[in-house]
Amino acid sequence: MIQREVDHTFEVVSKYQPAGDQPQAIEELAAGIKNKEKAQILLGDRKSVV
Repeated sequence: MIQREVDHTFEVVSKYQPAGDQPQAIEELAAGIKNKEKAQILLGDRKSVV
């Protein structure tokens, strides 16, 4: 039997920094991934101006 370790890590690289409530949302999404949640919903503000 062959045993392998798989590294499923990734890194997001961007010149932009999270702002407003984004850091909290990122932490909550990351926690859901770590807890192996099957589904998550990300709510957004569609009125935002970029």
